[in-house]
Amino acid sequence: MADIKTVTVYSGILFASLVLETAGYETNPGPIIKLNKSEARKARKIIMGLILADRKSIDVSEIPTKKLSRDLPKIGKSGDKPQGLAKYF
Repeated sequence: MADIKTVTVYSGILFASLVLETAGYETNPGPIIKLNKSEARKARKIIMGLILADRKSIDVSEIPTKKLSRDLPKIGKSGDKPQGLAKYF
């Protein structure tokens, strides 16, 4: 089983790429290319929020979808728990 260690966004003039660094595989998966810059940044924040939740053994399937979509980008951006999800940490 592989774990995502980190997510990096590389931005060009028009598009961005999302690169995942994993543990458990011989090589990392290829980049996800030609993404809208703001969408790539948002995806990075969501993925990093999910990584943090996983590291804290939080079952996100029990958290309402609206709350997750609102709070995961905040968690992924700061690495901290926002007020809205404090009870899960």
